[in-house]
Amino acid sequence: MRVAKHGAREKLIDATRTLLWDRGYAATSPRAILDHAGAGQGSMYHHFTGKEALAAAALQVTAEDLVARGEAALVGDGPNVARLSAYLLRQR
Repeated sequence: MRVAKHGAREKLIDATRTLLWDRGYAATSPRAILDHAGAGQGSMYHHFTGKEALAAAALQVTAEDLVARGEAALVGDGPNVARLSAYLLRQR
């Protein structure tokens, strides 16, 4: 699982992940992302070319997070069926 950092880029990505989950892409404005992240207006365009690039970065982080969680659930001791069950029943 990804450890959150406290830089502006990471705050923007984390805010975007939250807002995309809650509102969806179309209903998430750049202003809402900036407000949720507590970032200044120039921060988004310093780190990303726009909302689409920021959303892509947020989706990439989410995918990496899901893969890491899945691998962690499937690796380890115990019967294969128990590990697979734990993976399928994990909180998403």
